[in-house]
Amino acid sequence: MPTLPNVPVVLCVDDDLTGLRFRQLIFEAKGYKVLLATSAQQGIEVFESNPVNLVVTDHLLGRATGTNMAASLKRLKPEVPIIVLSGSTDPPEGVQIADSFICKSEGPEALLKRVSELLASSAAQRGRSEIGSDRLSLLSRERLASILESVTDAVITVDEQQRIVLFNKGAEMIFRCPSEQALGKPLDAFIPERFRSIHKEHIEKFGHTGVTRRSMYSPGVLFGLRADGSEFPIEATISQVGRNGERFFTVVLRDITARVSEEHAKIVIETVSDALIAIDEKSRILSANPATERVFGYTSQELVGQELTMLMPDYLRHVHRTAVQRYLETGKKHLSWRGVKLPGLHKDGHEIPLEVSFGEYLHEGRRVFVGTVRDISERKRAEREHAQLAAIVESSTDAIYSKTLDGIVTTWNKSSERFFGYAAEEIIGKPASILFPADKIEEERYILNQIRHVEKVPFHESVRVAKDGRVLPVGVTVSPIRDSQGKVIGASTVARDL
Repeated sequence: MPTLPNVPVVLCVDDDLTGLRFRQLIFEAKGYKVLLATSAQQGIEVFESNPVNLVVTDHLLGRATGTNMAASLKRLKPEVPIIVLSGSTDPPEGVQIADSFICKSEGPEALLKRVSELLASSAAQRGRSEIGSDRLSLLSRERLASILESVTDAVITVDEQQRIVLFNKGAEMIFRCPSEQALGKPLDAFIPERFRSIHKEHIEKFGHTGVTRRSMYSPGVLFGLRADGSEFPIEATISQVGRNGERFFTVVLRDITARVSEEHAKIVIETVSDALIAIDEKSRILSANPATERVFGYTSQELVGQELTMLMPDYLRHVHRTAVQRYLETGKKHLSWRGVKLPGLHKDGHEIPLEVSFGEYLHEGRRVFVGTVRDISERKRAEREHAQLAAIVESSTDAIYSKTLDGIVTTWNKSSERFFGYAAEEIIGKPASILFPADKIEEERYILNQIRHVEKVPFHESVRVAKDGRVLPVGVTVSPIRDSQGKVIGASTVARDL
């Protein structure tokens, strides 16, 4: 196997030659050696036959995807970090196999920063491996492995990015997940979604305390999330160790389902903002927390003993009964039990858009199902408004596009494609300055400076350059784009053909 060279080698994979050459330029400017591939298959071949320190791949690669290719590369050399790029802000399915996901709209600076971080982390890990030092403790590997595999508690170690690097037998049993599936995953995979932001904040604060060990605490009780989607109460202790500038966190946790008191669980159930509803095998409601009344309008006294279908529109009731019966008979779920979008029925008769997650446990030998129900009316309203705005933008005869405060294009409507000649996938993620003639670059700098100072750039006449080199007379208006807190995060440009 060839040894890795002193100059970091970055493999770039993209079926878009423009994007590929752009990344080659910025990486070579940083002193990296760059290998190129224009398809997933070619990427795998280059990866196998060359020493590679890091891979940067676009998610869409013709008929293949960057995440599928990443899975193949990880089987060959799991130690090589992989970054997946996409024009969308939503992480693509299966992106967990990679070491990082970056939206192209974040710009080249974010990409270069992440590349530098991953290369540094990879080099540190490789260096420790080469000198034979144990990355977790001073005990020998054999003795440490024996201890970790013999304890019944779950022992999980994560790096500073909270990706799992150790997952012992106890963890496999408690979380019902083989270690080979857990390693490399973010720890969030084993934390219920409602606790993830709190957990991340806890780890970050702990990392800055200098304390090496302490118990983890959360109001009420901590919960873990098994691979099958079921939740369970835990107690946990966290420790940290730093080696060669890198920090690792180890959590030792225990399943305390049998020990958690009924009163303790009641406190948690009654304080969460989501509706929590427990039912038996016949869909009779056993309990409902106070948040249920806020969502559905019924008190818990009105619900207990009734069938769950009273909270569903008529057309879903038979579907629910059939699905429950099928699951009880076969053990097979006909749909996901996590984050399902379903309509609910309010006491006053109107439908409510809901996001529902299900879990189950045994109580005195009988199955109990618990649903966590969230009212997403506000989210749906925002989605409708966004869709309406997007439809207006797409149907406009003016070229309308947006960019970051660094001038990187983030959206591009159909009229922009017709006017400038660039397809959306060709220009999103690239600097908008390519639309300016050389003698107009200062105009772009002026526009971005005005936007940073929350100043709208009023309608003015100017010129731009099309993909084919034609100089286009335009009338331009540029406005600030703000986030939900009112902070300016970009600029919206409307260009009219004059």
